[in-house]
Amino acid sequence: MGREPINKKRKNHINLSAEELFTDREEPRKAFWNLYDSMLEGQSEVMTYYGVGGIGKTSILKKLCRELEEKTSKKVMPNYAFFSFEGGAGKEDFLFSLSRQMMLWNNKLRFPLFDTALKKIAIDGGKNWDKFIEGAKETFTEHPLVDAALNIGGQFIPGIDTAAKIVDWLCTQASHKITEKEKQSGENSYLYNEIKCGDAKLLKEKLHEYFYEDVSDAMSEMNTKYVVFIDGYEKYVNAVKDSNLSNGIDNWIMEYMANISNMFLVIGGREKLNWDETILPKNQQHRIGDLSEIDATLFLNKVGIYDCELISGLYKLTNGTPAYLDICKNVFCQMPEGVKPSINDFGKDTSALVRRYLEEMDAGDLNMMVMTSYLPTVWDMPMAVQVAKKLGYEAYLDNLDKLIKLSVFEKVDKGIKIHETCRNVIREAHKDRQERIGAEIIQYLARVLLESKDSVDYMQRCMQFAEVFELCEKKVLSDEEISCIVSQIEVEVMYSSEYAKGEMLVSKLEETLHKVGYKPEIILTYKFVEANLCQKQMKYDEYHKMAVNLWDYVNEKVESLTVFHLKSAELLAVSCMNLGDYTTALSAFNYILESRQFVEEWSGENDISIIGNMAIACRELGYYEEAKKGFEIVYDDMIATYKTDNIYTLKALRDVGDIYRRLGNVEEAKKIFKYIIDALEELEVGSEHPMKLDALYLLGLIYIIMGDDERGISELEKIKEMIGVEHPFFGVVEKALNEICSQ
Repeated sequence: MGREPINKKRKNHINLSAEELFTDREEPRKAFWNLYDSMLEGQSEVMTYYGVGGIGKTSILKKLCRELEEKTSKKVMPNYAFFSFEGGAGKEDFLFSLSRQMMLWNNKLRFPLFDTALKKIAIDGGKNWDKFIEGAKETFTEHPLVDAALNIGGQFIPGIDTAAKIVDWLCTQASHKITEKEKQSGENSYLYNEIKCGDAKLLKEKLHEYFYEDVSDAMSEMNTKYVVFIDGYEKYVNAVKDSNLSNGIDNWIMEYMANISNMFLVIGGREKLNWDETILPKNQQHRIGDLSEIDATLFLNKVGIYDCELISGLYKLTNGTPAYLDICKNVFCQMPEGVKPSINDFGKDTSALVRRYLEEMDAGDLNMMVMTSYLPTVWDMPMAVQVAKKLGYEAYLDNLDKLIKLSVFEKVDKGIKIHETCRNVIREAHKDRQERIGAEIIQYLARVLLESKDSVDYMQRCMQFAEVFELCEKKVLSDEEISCIVSQIEVEVMYSSEYAKGEMLVSKLEETLHKVGYKPEIILTYKFVEANLCQKQMKYDEYHKMAVNLWDYVNEKVESLTVFHLKSAELLAVSCMNLGDYTTALSAFNYILESRQFVEEWSGENDISIIGNMAIACRELGYYEEAKKGFEIVYDDMIATYKTDNIYTLKALRDVGDIYRRLGNVEEAKKIFKYIIDALEELEVGSEHPMKLDALYLLGLIYIIMGDDERGISELEKIKEMIGVEHPFFGVVEKALNEICSQ
């Protein structure tokens, strides 16, 4: 029999979510409180919740946040921070957010080493620091802990009595300068020198150490526990798993963050962590499974489903996964009142369940669902609104506001995401719309990338662009636009040092360029960037293969002599140097210098780099006079560029001094290395800076060459005393001394 044509629909329990209605989750939460209550003063702890996506990990973490707030006096700030690794967030994002949340908790905390290093990383990388601060302010606008700070006596600290003032105070503290007292304060003075003289790459690698040094002593003096909730942990791990540090992706968290006194890390992710059991015991890792049948029944009863047979069928269909139970709720609420549904009304599997849900949607809802399914995995409302307008869907924007409240959408740290199964089903059912919707999204993201080069979320936009660009079946952007975009991506990756992510990103773009038929010159631009990123990760064998393939590709695809021939020759030369083949490298460099006059596009900006590399190759092959000429040209260029001594000019001068030593002009070499040591003192470089150790070491060897063995050995022994046996340079000096004494 057919159903009665009743049009009145059931009440839609739009705010009712299966993730929020559970009883089985009591045990994992009890595990947290048991560990929290037993945590001794000065101790640190770690625990994890892990399980598949949509299972309720985020809900547990947020519920624990609320419970901590409830246990905290209204006159005191809640003792927790919450961070989600969404939208490409990395170590810098996590540490900055955590430092500011900790300052909200205790407004006397400061992070001078961390803040100084972060600012130097940004400025050395060519980033606009003021724009970084503006982006940081956006992150904390409407942050729940800012509201909590206001509720304590009406003002956060004297004179700071509004949310805007708190956010401004938090973020301008990122411009905190290390005082002279802090520079000279005991054991941390060497870290200040390291930050002052270190390059951006080194500082990024050690950023967590500066954070640790800033906060560890202060935390050890407190008698209050502080909980750090970390959500979406697998996203961080997946983002960096292809890097050359893949064996220690999260060592910085395990070895530093997990050892801060009175700090309790609670990590939510998809996988069990393979950490040292002394830090994270097995019984402190908790798997979050699907809802039990009892919990699912309680939830479906709340919706209005009481039929035992139907409830049993829905539990088998969804396996108790909260996201699918929510879709069952939505399908049920779409049905007219008075109709008794059967399991067949929901579908034979989860894909059919989603299709059934979509079938009952009106045109506005469906158009918005289809559009959002083609947006990047994580998107934001400004993007959705602009794309909708370009598609002619402006009239449906109210539908979008309504839809994002449904359970198939999830609000994450940097935007919104649609449930994966729902997304895949919609795409499969509406493939005919892919080309048009994809083109509008790509054009929107291209405009953002080309117009907002200093945006704090630029790398996230790059990843979004690559994700949607893969859907292209024909050209959407001009050759010029796509070339500009890869240039900006290269700048961003070099600044952020996220080389593995950049390499993956550019590789994905290159595949699409091939697929849709961009000309070889455009594809080459991407190949060069990909190769450079491989070199940055010190994957020398892989880099050499790419360089050889690039050389062959250029000579096959590009007939007349072009700038690509010179660039590919340079890559080949550098890759040969990495592998110790200086003869081939020298030939390739000579080819560039001889051919460049015939290529108008060759800017000459790399000439000094080429001359410097040629000098190194000549030195390694024993052609010292030729090497001397090259190193002197490089040094003169450095002085002309910087006008004064710095790390770069002194490094170039070091090569000149070393070649004088090899040529036997030891008097001149001695003068140069004494000058370098004095200049480094003027720059307040620490005694263990690699350049200073190198200069002292070579000066010691020069004294020995000059016949003053006693002075030379004394200088080398001083280095050993200065650095200690644990220092990696200790073995170099020890070996030299043994060889000298055995002669």
